[in-house]
Amino acid sequence: MYSKNSFSNDEMNLNDYFKHDNQFKWENIEEKEIQKTIFTLNFKKACELNNIEFLIIQKSYEIIKELYLLLYLKLLNNDYYFKCWRTGLEAILKKPNKKNYSLLKSYRIISLLNYLNKIAEKIMINRIFF
Repeated sequence: MYSKNSFSNDEMNLNDYFKHDNQFKWENIEEKEIQKTIFTLNFKKACELNNIEFLIIQKSYEIIKELYLLLYLKLLNNDYYFKCWRTGLEAILKKPNKKNYSLLKSYRIISLLNYLNKIAEKIMINRIFF
């Protein structure tokens, strides 16, 4: 296993991906959008990189909804992506019951990423595609 920075050390500006349209702006996020994302994502396989169980995020959301809303509002409105969310941990695992482990397709990579990052990504994906 190794730790990998998914992005450069420079701050990431979300609008860098939309250079063709400098007027691109995300609509303000709503509390129900965050809630739906938090309670529909499936995080039963493994803890995140920081060993925080997803249940903790779900329970804390019930108590501090306003802080979650503020966090994701700032993220989208200020085009800011947190450095601590860009780090992941990858592991290469053997697939079970393979005849030849000298082949690349006999392995799979799993990544442990920050849950708050996964929530932000899911919100942005939903906004882009739906």
